[in-house]
Amino acid sequence: MIIKSIAIIVGTIFEFYATFLYLNTFLKKKQLKTTILVFSCSAILMFQTITSLVTQGVILLICSFITAFCLCQIFRSKYYIKLILSATIIVVNIASEMIASGIIMLSKTIDFEKINTDSYLFALGTLMSKFLMFILVLIIYISKAKLNSDNIEVKQLLVLSILPLTTILMLVIMYHVMFFITSIELKILFVLSSILMIFSNIITFYVINRQNRLSKAEYELKLLRENINEQTKHYRELQLSHGEIRQMRHNMRNMCIATIAEINAGNNDKAIEHLNSNINIIEDANKVIDTGHPSIDTIIESKLKICNESNIKVRLSYQYEEKININEIEIAVILGNVLDNAIEACQKLCEEDKEIWGVIIVDDANIIINIKNTAKEFNDFKTLKHDSKNHGYGLNSIKHIANKYNGYTKFAFDEKVFSSYIVLEN
Repeated sequence: MIIKSIAIIVGTIFEFYATFLYLNTFLKKKQLKTTILVFSCSAILMFQTITSLVTQGVILLICSFITAFCLCQIFRSKYYIKLILSATIIVVNIASEMIASGIIMLSKTIDFEKINTDSYLFALGTLMSKFLMFILVLIIYISKAKLNSDNIEVKQLLVLSILPLTTILMLVIMYHVMFFITSIELKILFVLSSILMIFSNIITFYVINRQNRLSKAEYELKLLRENINEQTKHYRELQLSHGEIRQMRHNMRNMCIATIAEINAGNNDKAIEHLNSNINIIEDANKVIDTGHPSIDTIIESKLKICNESNIKVRLSYQYEEKININEIEIAVILGNVLDNAIEACQKLCEEDKEIWGVIIVDDANIIINIKNTAKEFNDFKTLKHDSKNHGYGLNSIKHIANKYNGYTKFAFDEKVFSSYIVLEN
């Protein structure tokens, strides 16, 4: 009895660590304090150890699933992804136990019931199964394949859900069949089936992860194509603006001479008309944003046009002290979403209250986007457009990009002013 208990405790520790390693392979950990992390892991491990000592069979299976799902809460992901990952690690756990039992049955030429009744064989089987589980998870962990759960489609979700649940049911059936296996051929087939069930679940994750990467690449290509089209328009306007400035410089001397002549002749109205026409050229040229970052310039310029049409006052400043080292298009996505939200909020206000202001700062360490706008209520990027199916994802996009570059986001509403504060690591 003591040998069994020791084997269960050591095996539970192996199982807990393997489960943690498995989840860490596919998910990213939350930013938790060390004390909270240690306390949470200790409580979960204690629960799993006690249940392993006092329960068995289906009850132990359910408790193991609860343990895995509780451990999932340390990581960032959607709940259904956590449920699926919890189910798949249970598949790996059960299949490892069955593989270990099959190996012992083959090597000792005994039946499955003998393994459960003999303390030494039970301890050997327990430790061997947990070690197999740890080795399998370690192989997966070394591959470093993070699961991008944000892009998983409904069809893929159904596959992810059905496969581990079906596998668990099959393993439960196989567990009961083990009591009646006597031939060596069936024992070998039993071990091979358990191995294939493990890898079928794991490979499914890799296939879906690969598909997600392709979907992400396709999305980025589409985004890049649209960005290039916008930049082409931007460059044409920039070229036209520069042409007008060059022409103005060329004609400046003649304009000054003509203006002075009109003043000397007493034709002040014509002199003023000359000056106003050239001021308009300067103002039109200055409407083109040229900060040296085409993707960012394009999105700002397009939003400024909307602001002008909606009579929204805009005061944006750009402090580019260093070059931008990360993907400019993703910064443009952030700015586009923030400005879209600000414009939509301003459009609900009276003419005199419509205002957007802020700053974009780039230094050697960070990229800071701090945009404020007048607002009637806290919008939180929840679109009110009729086509809500294709809108309203701004906040998630911003947070996703910020997390990607080790940054953070902060949104606040105070005294009819909505503030968006985004920091990215440059």
